[in-house]
Formats: sequence, C-alpha cells, structure tokens
Amino acid sequence: MSQESKPNKAGQEVYGPRDTLFQRRMVRRSAEKQAGFLLSHLQPGMTLLDCGCGPGSITIGLAKIIAPGAVTGIDVDPGEIERARQLAAAQGAGNVQFQTGNVYALPFADGTFDAAFSNALLDHLSDPIAALREMRRVLKADGVLGVRTADRDGYLMAPAHPLLDKFGEWGEKRKNAQGVHVRIGKNLRAMLRAAGFARTEGSASYDCYGSADEVRGLAESLVDRLHAELRRSRSAADAESNQAELEAMIAAHRAWGESPDAFFAMSFCEGIGWCSE
Repeated sequence: MSQESKPNKAGQEVYGPRDTLFQRRMVRRSAEKQAGFLLSHLQPGMTLLDCGCGPGSITIGLAKIIAPGAVTGIDVDPGEIERARQLAAAQGAGNVQFQTGNVYALPFADGTFDAAFSNALLDHLSDPIAALREMRRVLKADGVLGVRTADRDGYLMAPAHPLLDKFGEWGEKRKNAQGVHVRIGKNLRAMLRAAGFARTEGSASYDCYGSADEVRGLAESLVDRLHAELRRSRSAADAESNQAELEAMIAAHRAWGESPDAFFAMSFCEGIGWCSE
C-alpha cells in the first residue's frame, strides 16, 4: 500500500500521479485526526507552517485552532496548492495562505514561525533529516514541530492475499531504489534529535479503512495506480513489469475492495520536537 515518488529538479521528491482517487480522498483528512498529537501544544495567536500540506484540509483545521494566528501551507506540487486555495476559499478560511515550496529550502527567514507541522511527507524524502533541520531553522527559539509519518512495519490488512502483499513490496522496493524508506516512522525521535531539537516525544496512531465505502474507495485508488503502471509497462515494454501479474493484482484488489470482511489500517508514528528544553 505504498506510493511511488520521484525526485524533481530542485532535489525534493514528489509523489507519483496526483490526480488519483487516493489523492482526491486526502481532502477528508483533518487536524483533529492527523494532527491530534500536536494540538495541546498549540495556542490561539501562534504562527504555524504546514510542510507538505497537500489539498489543505489539515492546514485549514490548524488555522481554525490557532486563530487569529496565521497558518502557511506549502507543497511542492502547484496542483495541490491550487486545490488547497479553492478549499480555503470555499470554507472562508481567512487566516491561511498556500504557496509552492521546497521543504529542503523553505522560502522563509530564520525564526519565522512559532510552530510547524508535517503529515505523510518524510517517508517520501530521500533525506528526511535535512528536511527536519530546515523546518527547525524557520522556527523561533522556543518553537515546536510536530511530524507524522507512516511506518510499514505496522500495517494491518485482512483478508490476506499474496498479490496485495506483493504490490506493497513492489512499491517499497521502488522507493528503496530511490533512497526513500517507508519504515522510518519508529525512528522519529532519533531523527528529530539529529536535526537539532533539544527535546522530543513520540507516539503512534492509525488511519483505518473499516467500512464498505472506505475499503472500496481505497481499493479503487490502488487499482487506479495499478492501471497507470500497466499502461506504462505496455508503452515502455518494460521487462521488469509483468503485465499478467499486474492484471492479476488489479483483480485481487478489486475483489478485496468488495469483500464484506475487508479491513486496512495504516500505521503512523508521530514525533514532537522542541527547539529548546
């Protein structure tokens, strides 16, 4: 259940095809769910940076929590920034702004923000500690950072199927070849310390797919990605991609999505880092 990323010219990885069912479902994410571990450390009037904001639903939620403080969301993908701006306008969120930005070279001065946040970004980066150092740079001396990233070691899926497992392993192998790893979440405290944070805390949570609509939607998004890979393999005559196997994977994911017993839980590790003791 992983997603391909690739480096852009600026040296930051970007996700694979963004206009997929999975990406469109990302707008359902919320500050209460995905940033819940950080909320008790936020206060009204703060300034906050959301790195890798995607379509902006979490960012807008954070803006409501720290109002009248201001929130800035950045993402490397201009398409996601446009989606986020549209969502903010639709919800009348006046204390949030969005702009494209590279997490390895944030377009802000040192000590700009009281707090920073990032969800589901570090496991798409080949140098997550460099990104954490850059987030720390733009925090004030007493600033706080909350980061949340997936860790494949904790994924749960039922009913089990070897082709579903193989698709996840295949995606992880591709990421590893790019220097990106999907099992780093458990190391967040160590990574935060390496990035220069004086004090850290760790926790974990799950994003769950446990209803008929949720598992069907997840299966459809994965089938969507598999179809894209099948088209790519056909056009490239890629010997590494077995077209028959891809078609079997598509059938397996469709069957899983229709199973009345289907369940998937994606494990996320969370880390909080403070710039000072």
